Amino acid sequence: MPGLVSLLNRCAVVLAHNDEVDETARAMGVNEQCLTVLETRPAQLERPPGLSLTSDTPEILVPCSFNPDEPIDTLMAAARAAPEIRFLVTGNVAKAAARGFTADTPANVRFTGFLDKSEYESKLFSVSVVLGLTKLEGIQLSVANEAVGAGKAMVLSDTAILRDLFGAAALFAPNEPEALAAACREAVARAKELDALSADLREAREARWRGQAERVQAALEKMQS
Repeated sequence: MPGLVSLLNRCAVVLAHNDEVDETARAMGVNEQCLTVLETRPAQLERPPGLSLTSDTPEILVPCSFNPDEPIDTLMAAARAAPEIRFLVTGNVAKAAARGFTADTPANVRFTGFLDKSEYESKLFSVSVVLGLTKLEGIQLSVANEAVGAGKAMVLSDTAILRDLFGAAALFAPNEPEALAAACREAVARAKELDALSADLREAREARWRGQAERVQAALEKMQS
């Protein structure tokens, strides 16, 4: 955007939501004195009371936007390679159908459509694993942040930013059917262990966010004084 850097350099505080964005902003010429990182806070979620696993079949929740960066064809091929796992794909079914994703769907894939907040959160807590996919570097998947907030096992596309943010708790796979299927199987087998690692990461990320937020607050107070 023409004039963007000049506009940002007139601000007292410029927020970058991860280190990669911070580095990009610095390379663009944004003033380092006003730049600060404020990461996305772990999703603030509470397990619904009395919730338990709803199926004897392992289930993986796959929230999707069906945008071009998501390797849906790879997901379908991975599902075919792991028929013992049920994949619950949320999002706009009409959009998925328009892009041809609902044709010849494997028997173990279910397109749920959009779920309301309470139903989505119940699924988030009750499934075995949460799966987040992207073809692009620099994409910070919201679903990964939600999985951390829920303390759930994760499988994520193998990108640098996702490893940086979630590497302490997630399993990573290239966007290749067999590798993705293998990671999903491993995550299901290690779900309890990965749940615990995700919960630990939630606490660490929350503490880090609070420290970052305090620095932002201090900068704003200094500006007002």
